[in-house]
Amino acid sequence: MVRFLRLARKAGWAITDQGMYALSNLVVSIILARLLDRERFGAYATAFLIFSIAVAVERAIVGQPLQIKLSGSTDEVFRSALRGAMGTAVLIGLVGSAVCLTVWQVGQDVLGPSMVALALTMPILLLHDAGRMACYARTDAKGAALLDLSWNLLLAVALAALILTSTASLFSLTLAWGGSAAVGVLIAWRRLGVMATPFGALRWLRDQSDLWAYLLGEYVIGLGAAQLAILLAGALTTATEVGSLRGAQVILGPLGILATAAFQFAIPEISKRAHLSARYRARMATLLSGALCAVVPVYVGILVLVPDDYGQRVFGETWVGARHVLVPMAIAAFFSTLGSGPAVILYSLGKARLTFWLHAAKAPMLLAGIVVGSVKFGALGAAWTLAITEALMLPAWIAAMMRVLATVDESQSAEGDESSSVSVDPAMSEASAMLPGGELDQAAEFSGPAGPDPSRGRHRKR
Repeated sequence: MVRFLRLARKAGWAITDQGMYALSNLVVSIILARLLDRERFGAYATAFLIFSIAVAVERAIVGQPLQIKLSGSTDEVFRSALRGAMGTAVLIGLVGSAVCLTVWQVGQDVLGPSMVALALTMPILLLHDAGRMACYARTDAKGAALLDLSWNLLLAVALAALILTSTASLFSLTLAWGGSAAVGVLIAWRRLGVMATPFGALRWLRDQSDLWAYLLGEYVIGLGAAQLAILLAGALTTATEVGSLRGAQVILGPLGILATAAFQFAIPEISKRAHLSARYRARMATLLSGALCAVVPVYVGILVLVPDDYGQRVFGETWVGARHVLVPMAIAAFFSTLGSGPAVILYSLGKARLTFWLHAAKAPMLLAGIVVGSVKFGALGAAWTLAITEALMLPAWIAAMMRVLATVDESQSAEGDESSSVSVDPAMSEASAMLPGGELDQAAEFSGPAGPDPSRGRHRKR
């Protein structure tokens, strides 16, 4: 029972961190929207868009491979690999800085201050995020939350100082936002005991190429399909209709935060336990999908019951259009969360090539459906297209998981003679009572070692 509570506590820290990360971005955007005029806030939004793309690239090349391949490694192996991973994050940041300076040179003059500030801080921001991903890889969600909390506290002090001294400008505000992440980098260095080594980046890229190439391609396809779908909807309908879709996405944002937290928590927890049987992995996928999708009708039910007056007070004019498409968008979220369990299992087993092709198959279905739905029914048709696409993809995710799990059992059976001589940890008997059927070794391992000791900032050897 103690082990189960420890696992639940780590999941709670993951949710707290993701919520804090998303909320801080929202609060900063609101503050800057009030301090800057529309043109300068648009320049900040452009900088934030470039940062968002850079973070996604960093996670595909650094963060996700850390969680998938190295979550179960010893401290020595992990730290050795992490040096190259952090160095890769620095190099990606420098490339992002070069992109920012290029945009400054070829873009409008108003973009200059935000682009220069972001160019100065991009490596810091990506190092901070790589530190968060490394904490998750060591199942230290509390550490990731600490990194974000420290960033937010320093940022709050910096913003307050700029406002009180009347020195707030597009450059200073953007610089404060990016530069404040440095404190998170220092805490990550202290907690993980690793400094970035840019010279190890090539080795990292070579060793992890079987993962990051597909993960990066998956991101490009997903981003391209999503953005192109919105552009098609806008071209075939009106800006107001597109605003309704965007508004619904914002209102349903907490569901996305929860799903992201589940991924960040579950993938390394499952990935580091290579001996789990196919039956137990399938059970974990079912539990994860069931827990996530159960939240959807509860949250949406509350939204549906909210009077329009209260909805407009919280979400402004976005509420009116968003409520029109809320039901199909919620159904899309429901089917998407149902597929989260199989997706976590596939990612935890390192099946990036398979997940890449699943996303590649989804893209043309989504785009074709958006065209037909938008022409016939406007934003409502586009929203129902999203729901239908997610529903059609769900069996594919489940089938892919079951096919992969069949090979897991076969490989474990082939190793049965070797593993039969391995002794069973006495602690397993404590955890076996948690699951029906008494899968003693599986339950104990899943709720097993607690990972890093937060009080010392070090990781126990496995």
